[in-house]
Amino acid sequence: MNIKEEKKLTKKEQALLRRNQIIDTAMELFGRQGYSRTTIKDISEATGTSMGLMYHYFASKEELLAAVFERHSYIAPLRSTLTISNTKPVREVLYAIANGFYDLLVSKQDLVNIIFNEIRINPAFNKTWSIIPAEGIKIISDYLTINIASGKLKLHNTEVAARSMLYMVIMHIITRDVFPQGNLSAKQYFKETIDIFLDGIAVQPMTNK
Repeated sequence: MNIKEEKKLTKKEQALLRRNQIIDTAMELFGRQGYSRTTIKDISEATGTSMGLMYHYFASKEELLAAVFERHSYIAPLRSTLTISNTKPVREVLYAIANGFYDLLVSKQDLVNIIFNEIRINPAFNKTWSIIPAEGIKIISDYLTINIASGKLKLHNTEVAARSMLYMVIMHIITRDVFPQGNLSAKQYFKETIDIFLDGIAVQPMTNK
C-alpha cells in the first residue's frame, strides 16, 4: 500500500491495519523464536510500534496469542465452508473441510511451528490454544448432527467423527516425511479415507464376538 492509498484510510481502518500487522508479526516471531522466548518488546521493535500502543491493542502476550489463533486458525474458513454448503452432499462437504484444513496448515508453517513446539511445554499456551480445536470439533459435530436429523447420516458419535476428521489431516502433516506417501496426493488420501469413513469396509455389520 503506498502513502496516497494509506491516507485514504479512516482512523478505524488504520487501527485495524496496524493491529493485523502486529498479529501477523507476532505469529512469525512466535513460530521462529518460540512463544516463550518472544517478548512484547521484540514484536514492538519488529513492527515499529511503541510499547504503549502495543498494550493499547493487547493487554498481554497471552491476549496477543489468542488474537493470532483467531485471525489465522481454521475456524473462520470452516464456518464459511459450512455456511455455503447447506445444499451440497455431505461427502463433498467433508472433502472440502479436510482439504481446506490441510491447505491452511501447509500455508501457515509459522502457526504449525507455534502449536507443535509449545503445546507440550507451556501450560499457559495450552490453555489459550485448547479453545480453538474445541470450537472446530463442535462446528463439525453440529454439522454432522444436523445431517443425522435429516436422515442423510446414520446415528453415530459426532464428536468422535469430528475429531477423526481433524486428526486425519494433522497426522498426515506430521507423518508425511516419516512414512512413504506412495502414489496418492494429500487430497486423494483424504478422499479415500473419507470414503472409507462414510461407506465402511464391512459387507455387513460386524459384532465383537
